[in-house]
Amino acid sequence: MKTFLCKLVTPEKVQFEASVWQVSIRNNESSFAMRANHADLFFTAESGILEIAATETSRQKWELSDSILEFRNNECSIISRSAQLIGGGNQQTEKR
Repeated sequence: MKTFLCKLVTPEKVQFEASVWQVSIRNNESSFAMRANHADLFFTAESGILEIAATETSRQKWELSDSILEFRNNECSIISRSAQLIGGGNQQTEKR
């Protein structure tokens, strides 16, 4: 299973940082998922749900507001005004 680095940052702190299998995000207008080696991408959302999957069976869901997501060079960076863990896992960060 190929992985990539995912980092979720708010003004307060780094909320999440780890190697993950898949990241998906949805808002009122669209949704999509990314896995390792995805094409470069830039996405903005006023609000939405971010799902981070460390493996196929281990997932966390986050509620985001005013967010920017960039996938580049096999790394996913999400900058959000706020991020609230709403399901799965825990809020501990795993440094790579």
